[in-house]
Amino acid sequence: MTLLKVEGLTKRFGGLVAVNKVDFEISQGSIVGIIGPNGAGKTTLFNLISGALPPTGGKIIFDGTDITGWRPYNIARQGVTRTFQTTALFEELPSWVNLVIGYRMRTKTGLWDSILRTPRFRRERKATTQKVAEVMGFTGLGEYAQMTAGDLPQEAQKRLAIGVALMGEPKLLLLDEPTGGVGLGETEDIIALINKIRDKGITVCVIEHKMRMIMNLVDQIVALNFGVKIAGGPPDMVCEDPSVIEAYLGECIA
Repeated sequence: MTLLKVEGLTKRFGGLVAVNKVDFEISQGSIVGIIGPNGAGKTTLFNLISGALPPTGGKIIFDGTDITGWRPYNIARQGVTRTFQTTALFEELPSWVNLVIGYRMRTKTGLWDSILRTPRFRRERKATTQKVAEVMGFTGLGEYAQMTAGDLPQEAQKRLAIGVALMGEPKLLLLDEPTGGVGLGETEDIIALINKIRDKGITVCVIEHKMRMIMNLVDQIVALNFGVKIAGGPPDMVCEDPSVIEAYLGECIA
């Protein structure tokens, strides 16, 4: 079953075409990799899908609904959440509070609910506490619950950012370089977490520069260069494509 379908997606910044008529699909329950050299348009593509940027042209169909041009919070509520290449956390707040903030879009408690301690306030506070505990355990962050996000090791910050995205209860999780800046052993830990996320029934789309990692992780690859899709399909096939080899100057080797 197709969960996400991108048709002719285009983004222009003045005379620069950052994403140019890109087409691809993501099947439910899969892990898809987005690859390409620096400046290929990968993060811009994520920004379009997540609503951070409005497209110049094309369509984004998610779970049967046209979400083209929707606001980011509406897309997140529909079931698409993301992380960022530069970890976006509230660094002065404890890890568990960062997770609470990630769950806010799933609650309706307002000021008066909090003041009057209404049944909705009590119900949603209990649900939030349970969800934080669940995600803390799932991501292996229990020991860091009280530590401020800015004091976490780099790899734990990456896991916390993934945890914040998971708090939104996504159907599709977009991960922008989830292993950037971490060592080899820590990369393996994040790969294991991504596989756990897929096993939980969440579809994953990941941008990554570590080619050997992506080859062993994903079911399908979409390769971009200068905003254009140059290849798509199973990892072995994409990495043997002459256009991809040229774009990477021989780096994309099985």
